Amino acid sequence: MNWKYNPIIGLILLIIIAVIVGYHYLLSKKTPQNRFYSVMLICENHDPPLIFHADIPKNNQSPFQCPECGKKSAYPALKCYYCSKIFPMVEEVLYCPDCKSANVKPLEENDSIPFGYTVR
Repeated sequence: MNWKYNPIIGLILLIIIAVIVGYHYLLSKKTPQNRFYSVMLICENHDPPLIFHADIPKNNQSPFQCPECGKKSAYPALKCYYCSKIFPMVEEVLYCPDCKSANVKPLEENDSIPFGYTVR
């Protein structure tokens, strides 16, 4: 039997394809989109400064709430890869406040943390 010549078989195949496509579409709509980003934050209200990991909503602006002191004083942590200074990104930073190097990037979870910071 050839589906080209038998309209019932062609209709059944068309329905099966439509069900598979519809199921895939509905399944993709139920999967939540990632609305958070992972970031290392620093709160300088502590001595020594507290560095911690957080998942932040994408539409949120800093400062963020510190889990230790409860104040909105946590900012994304930046690291100078020349002198190893870690400092908050209070505004757009183009250079290190200590050595003035432009080799500054967001602190990542697997970066080494120099002595003098508390990591939580």
